Amino acid sequence: MILALIAAAAATACAPVPGGDQLWADPKTRFVLVGENHGTNESPAMFADLVCAASAKHKVVVALEYPPEEQPAIDAFLRSNGDAEARTAFLKSRIWTNSFKDGRSSVAMLNLFEQLRQWKRAGRIQALVAFSDYDLSIPFSQADEGVNRGMARVLERSATAYPGSLVLGYGGSVHMSAHDVMGTAIRSAAGRLPRSKLVSTFVEGDGGWAWQCRGTGPMDCGPHQSAPFGPHYPRGVWRTSEYLLPGFDFIVSTGVPFSASPAALPTSQTQGRRPPK
Repeated sequence: MILALIAAAAATACAPVPGGDQLWADPKTRFVLVGENHGTNESPAMFADLVCAASAKHKVVVALEYPPEEQPAIDAFLRSNGDAEARTAFLKSRIWTNSFKDGRSSVAMLNLFEQLRQWKRAGRIQALVAFSDYDLSIPFSQADEGVNRGMARVLERSATAYPGSLVLGYGGSVHMSAHDVMGTAIRSAAGRLPRSKLVSTFVEGDGGWAWQCRGTGPMDCGPHQSAPFGPHYPRGVWRTSEYLLPGFDFIVSTGVPFSASPAALPTSQTQGRRPPK
């Protein structure tokens, strides 16, 4: 079933994103960071469409919110031909086997990896980087500081390693917002990058459902309702304001309600929990 979903997603050509060129129109822009609420089908698909559009005009490096320890597994999958053996090997990574399935281990994210694999082999993207690093100079008692500092460091290194490239980062909205983390004095990952080189965006759906963890254990992960941000936006990229959405320059609207994407490898704790039809 999972492999059929992947094949179907890979066979679908990327769709145009109206207004998408606004995100990289300024030649000074090096970082386009796309924030999301984990666990939907539509957000990863929209990010893939943005990567597709950007790579038609720019050299592109993609950065996803996974630990650098998973980079070897990611690289091995990117080098593969994407067959059943390669996917089975990739699914052994802790990206998918971790019992805490917060949406980054979803079927939709596996589909995104498959699409990026194809584009990497075709030369459409230069690299795929796992950027959820931790700055070990920061004690674990200050985890938010350590994570966001580590993330920004990987993003900056990626831009340096690929001169002239556009770094498209995709991760949780707390990290991708240019504002401080959750109203604290801790700078987000995006907030540590040069503001003149940064465009921050947020993927918004028209309500719906998302596969999220709203607790501390695997039993707390599952489909939850996702409230709409505000008025309905048609599919496309829309400029926002600090008043409407602090920390973001643009809204990337799916134009449709979100639907929850379950874990690619469900655990016994999450099996049976599915979003309503």
